Amino acid sequence: SIDYGPLAGVEFQWKMSDDIWFLMGGGSWEGASEGSANGVLPVQGVLSRASNSRRAKLSYNEFFMGWRHNVIQRPEKLNLYYRFSLHEIFDIDYREDWAFLFVDGPVESFRKNLVVLSQATGVLLLQLDVGAELYLRKWLSVGFESGYAYGLRDFRLRDSSYQEDFLPTDNLYVDVPIRPNPQTQNMEYKSENGSGYNGLALSFNGWKAMVRINIYY
Repeated sequence: SIDYGPLAGVEFQWKMSDDIWFLMGGGSWEGASEGSANGVLPVQGVLSRASNSRRAKLSYNEFFMGWRHNVIQRPEKLNLYYRFSLHEIFDIDYREDWAFLFVDGPVESFRKNLVVLSQATGVLLLQLDVGAELYLRKWLSVGFESGYAYGLRDFRLRDSSYQEDFLPTDNLYVDVPIRPNPQTQNMEYKSENGSGYNGLALSFNGWKAMVRINIYY
């Protein structure tokens, strides 16, 4: 699983009235996961001991706009508010790296690598947040927000590719759990019972929490 990852970006706010603010900004997110295992693989007809490391990384960029409404406002002291925004997720990149190091057998000390790449774009999210803002100076404040993002539809990783440096003489095929569909090039995932592959539908639905630094000018 890919756990929590940081979302970093910048946001501009335009004060339309004492209570209503227009929001616009962008950001980038990245999450990763990795694991390792030791085992035996048949290479060139010989069972060879090998260590394997697997790393997956998912990242995206986003652009958003929306509005904020101050529910409780204490000028230059405290703001309590809620906000609603529309997020366009683009440039979604997925990369998975497999690295094999053989410790004996015909390919002892050789490294073999396998890389799976895929992309997606055009994912829309609706996001509702509540937050608090505390002023440290007239022009500087800190705050905290928490909210939920909901995607208008699921998406699929596309334009997938599969790269490896195994040689035909190695006689080794790695049946990876995630791969491009040979016909559509959409990413698909191996079923739990190992009988075949299924389509892989994803979403960015979930909770978000954010610490903010606001500069007023």
